[in-house]
Amino acid sequence: MIPLTHVIALSGILFLLGALGALTRRNLIAIGLMVWSAMTALSGAAQTYLHLALARIGVGVGEAAGSPPAHSLISDYFTAEKRATAIRCRRDPTTGSRSSRRSMFLRPVSWR
Repeated sequence: MIPLTHVIALSGILFLLGALGALTRRNLIAIGLMVWSAMTALSGAAQTYLHLALARIGVGVGEAAGSPPAHSLISDYFTAEKRATAIRCRRDPTTGSRSSRRSMFLRPVSWR
């Protein structure tokens, strides 16, 4: 299991590299996905509550590394008029539900 100090150090290093521009947004998303996946696997292998808590913190770090660069890339690729639809269609698996994904294909209907 990875100690909390290593997780914090890794987070700090990734932040500094991102702040210095050494990581492209695409690579930052890839690293975040790897951290997220690895920590999710470690969550399943946790033997104690402390191991589970540390792995869940790592899941949060990995997940947090994906959303800001993804939104930045979307804003580069889409015009202001289409940006909201593109961000909604990104389908973030942690926040999107089946009903909300289904509703994006329906025609907007007034609530009245």
